[in-house]
Amino acid sequence: MKPSEKIIKVALNVPVNDLFDYVAENEAIQIGQYVKVPFGKRNLIGVVYGFSNSSKIEKNKLRKIIFRDNSGLSIKQKQQIIGQLIGRQKKAQPEDIYEAMLSINDNKEIITISKIATILNVSTRTIYRNITEGLKREKTLLNEEV
Repeated sequence: MKPSEKIIKVALNVPVNDLFDYVAENEAIQIGQYVKVPFGKRNLIGVVYGFSNSSKIEKNKLRKIIFRDNSGLSIKQKQQIIGQLIGRQKKAQPEDIYEAMLSINDNKEIITISKIATILNVSTRTIYRNITEGLKREKTLLNEEV
């Protein structure tokens, strides 16, 4: 690893509940950015979760980020990636539901339980179980704005 390279912690949509270490050379990478990274024999889209000065993997064996930013993904695809990461870890908490509602509203779309479930990668039943009365009222108000 060169002195100009830094270790990037990336969250991937894989069945392992852990962050993966990659390196980036002289790139202005920010937390929350989408990146394409090598993972096994394929390339995956992940989200930059943080930075580190050390890794469990030997520095000379760390793989490089393939790209940062301008991933070519649509907003919906990006939301689904984040939703899959959030949904697997938290099972759609009220805060996650609210964030998904705001994201849908920002796109000037009507908020539906189905759209929320798609973004969070959970079933509509999970949303119905976890949506509070306050969130239901907020959903109605946000939909009136559209």
